[in-house]
Amino acid sequence: MVFGKIPSMATAREPQKDNGDSVETTRQRLKISKAYLLGALHDATERRLTYRISQKSKKYVTLISLGIKNLGYKAWVYREGKNRQVYVVEFSWVLA
Repeated sequence: MVFGKIPSMATAREPQKDNGDSVETTRQRLKISKAYLLGALHDATERRLTYRISQKSKKYVTLISLGIKNLGYKAWVYREGKNRQVYVVEFSWVLA
C-alpha cells in the first residue's frame, strides 16, 4: 500500500490517494503542530527550566523532538537509566 501526501495533523497510517510516493517519504513529511506539542505538555514533567516527556517508545520521543526542532527550538533525547527502556525528550520552557 502506498500513501499520498498527508495533512499536517494526520497519522502515517491513514490511507490517502495513491500518487506514487513511498511510505518513508510520507513519514518524512509528517509534521507536528505547536498545538499538538502544547497538548503533549499535559503529560510532561515540569523541571526548573525544562519540560520532560518520557515514553517507552523511542520513535515517539524522537518524533516529538523533531517537531520541537522544526519549530526552531532545541530539544534533546536520552535514555533514562542503564537497565530501563524509557526514553526522554527534554526541552526549554521557552516553547510554551
